[in-house]
Amino acid sequence: MAYAPIFAGLMLLWPVLAFLGGQGFSPLIGLCAVAGLACIRPPMPVRAYALAGLGFVGWAAVSTLWSPAGGPILTGSLADSDFGVTAASFRLVLMALAITLVFTAMSRAAPGSVPRARKVLFVAFGLAGLMLLISAVFLRQLLALAYENPQEAMTSGMQNALRQANAFAIILPIALAVVWANAKGWPARLAAMGLAIASGLVFAYFGSAAALMALVFATLAMAVAKWLPENGFRVIAGVWAASLAAAPVVFANMAQILTATGLPAPFSFRSRAFAWQSVGERIREKPLTGHGLEAAGTWDATYASRPDWLAEIVALGGVEAAWSRYPIIPGHPHNMPLEIWAETGLVGTGLAIAAIVFLGLRLPAPKRLAAEARFAAAGVMGAALSLFCFSYSAWNEAGWAIVALAGASALMLARQAKKA
Repeated sequence: MAYAPIFAGLMLLWPVLAFLGGQGFSPLIGLCAVAGLACIRPPMPVRAYALAGLGFVGWAAVSTLWSPAGGPILTGSLADSDFGVTAASFRLVLMALAITLVFTAMSRAAPGSVPRARKVLFVAFGLAGLMLLISAVFLRQLLALAYENPQEAMTSGMQNALRQANAFAIILPIALAVVWANAKGWPARLAAMGLAIASGLVFAYFGSAAALMALVFATLAMAVAKWLPENGFRVIAGVWAASLAAAPVVFANMAQILTATGLPAPFSFRSRAFAWQSVGERIREKPLTGHGLEAAGTWDATYASRPDWLAEIVALGGVEAAWSRYPIIPGHPHNMPLEIWAETGLVGTGLAIAAIVFLGLRLPAPKRLAAEARFAAAGVMGAALSLFCFSYSAWNEAGWAIVALAGASALMLARQAKKA
């Protein structure tokens, strides 16, 4: 199968799409899926993780029926150039299908086609890193060039910059794994450390806490793969499942934990913790079935409705007049585990946990893979956990496309010669 070179060629679009804000990653994984149609054969029998995953996607889609955010599947028309797919359930199913096709095709990629595709892939990653650096150095000039309205530049423009940083944080572990695993001597390994440090500084400059945490989580996950050569991947999958299972206890009570312990927290994290507590209260309202897909987007209560929280925000330096009008949950909770609990309930969460656990049990022992593939896979799993817990909406197809494309890239490395 010649899928690896096709996939790598399409990944050359990654730097441009990331620079433009990342919304183009959904069409990119769609192209990769279409390219893989000729390379796949339906696996038999269907694995338990696939059944659980399909069950979760199906349940999430069905939950639209009782969601207050329900609406039409399609809007606009092609003739008026405003055609769009607005139903989250439809987009969710399409994304799940695309991810399945990409991973199935990559799992059958011919090992002999990987070395050349690998080189193309790292050209794409190198360009992505270069464009991120250019964005950091010339951030103000680029924002002024792209936006006439200064206010829009500081909102939409900075949001796109954060998405660019998040996208690079997901593929960075792959680059680090390849450099580290193939390094001959300390100079090369110091170069890998330098790349990690430089990337962390850029993430900090953009103010992307999620990207910084992704770098930390990726490093820890790589260490797990090294220290646990038999069960490292299973442990990482277990952490994913645990973060989802414990979300109503841990994340929903984070604000109270910070207050009780007196731990210092950034201003933005404190407001995020209040959003998580609010979502936790919603979980208790419908614990079994949840409120339905994208229901969190309709929860528009502001801090004026919670004077106690508003007082804490003001005490930290917030402007009362502004924060009193600010929504407690700004569009979504920026925490996928809590959003899955709140919108799909125990049923959906249970299916998601089952899919993660069954997948973890199917993953090979890290020691069976070549070193670069072992660390790349672990790093992507760790980095993605940061976005899972601190960034995108659970139904953001662009976010899942980024993670899936990075995961398929790591799988491509695993299609090379295995470690003896």
